Amino acid sequence: MSARWKISLLGCLLIGSMTSCQSGVGTDSACLSFKPIRPSSADVLTEGTARQVLEHNLTGAALCDWQP
Repeated sequence: MSARWKISLLGCLLIGSMTSCQSGVGTDSACLSFKPIRPSSADVLTEGTARQVLEHNLTGAALCDWQP
């Protein structure tokens, strides 16, 4: 398999994966499966975990129109 063919195939796969999820705000099927993470006051979060929770919630707000 030539390098040029591999690059073309990779490009097609990337374009397909980028366009398949662009179905509009709040209509992506992933929006039905995932919800915001809301830690309780009893949870003890490390800085890394808090950053991941924030990133998850900001992404959901942007893609699925989650409310803060």
